[in-house]
Amino acid sequence: MSGAKVDKQWATKGIDTYSTDAIVGTLAHYGVLLDEPGFVLLAKSHYPLDLAQAWHRSWKGTGQFAHFPAAAAEELWRRWCPGQIAPTDVALALVNLIRSAGSLLDNTPDGFLDARLRVVEAYLPSLPDGEAQTRFLAEVFFALGPDLSDELESLATELARAKHDALADRLAAIEEALVPVRAGLARVAVLAARGQREEALGQLKAFANPLPEDRYRRFAIVSELKRLEAFDDVAPLLVRVLEAAQAADDRALGADLVDVLAVLAEEDPGSRNRPELKHVARELEAWLLPPKA
Repeated sequence: MSGAKVDKQWATKGIDTYSTDAIVGTLAHYGVLLDEPGFVLLAKSHYPLDLAQAWHRSWKGTGQFAHFPAAAAEELWRRWCPGQIAPTDVALALVNLIRSAGSLLDNTPDGFLDARLRVVEAYLPSLPDGEAQTRFLAEVFFALGPDLSDELESLATELARAKHDALADRLAAIEEALVPVRAGLARVAVLAARGQREEALGQLKAFANPLPEDRYRRFAIVSELKRLEAFDDVAPLLVRVLEAAQAADDRALGADLVDVLAVLAEEDPGSRNRPELKHVARELEAWLLPPKA
């Protein structure tokens, strides 16, 4: 190793302007020893954010170097894993897509929407499979942030309402590829946005019968039923989602169910008298709230 390191202006200049030796030397200076073969081996099962989080456990850098591992992991991925897409590549393409779709909905089209759709669509076949896909997509949405993630979820339905049907279908397909638990559900939402509520509801009921094993898939179906105001169908399914959440001791999903109950009570006041929802409310209170002293 040459002993080279990046300087304090690295964030302003851009980490891509420094040599690989300088990046690796800076990592070593602050406690992370790394070489190309070791990085490539790690990259077979970890993505840049995951690597950076692991490096942070022993990281000694402060000030301008407090967040250096994330930038270093991204840059080394590009240099040492050529041809492999990084989650931030997809996230950046989605940011551009969201901006272009937003400009169309604001009646100020920038002219780039089709090109940006094609960029994102070209990434989809390269997404990893299985558990690797879960980690990859988690980093995509972390990079995207909660606000843009929510905006992405609503784009297909907004385009459908604005009569941009072909674009809405393409956005729905992208959403379902990036959020596998919503497979088919984004297209259901688009149908409803076009005014085809009964067809959307029929497809949604088909997804719930038989009930999927994945508890998040169950919750996604509940969310769509709620969006369609199919309150009679929500209550019994909510019981099954609760049972799955309790079996896995998934308290985050339990907290989401609390939110669903609150929305149901507001949008359908009579629903709070339904036996199933009373049962869910009692079970959630007993499960999630600490016992009284």
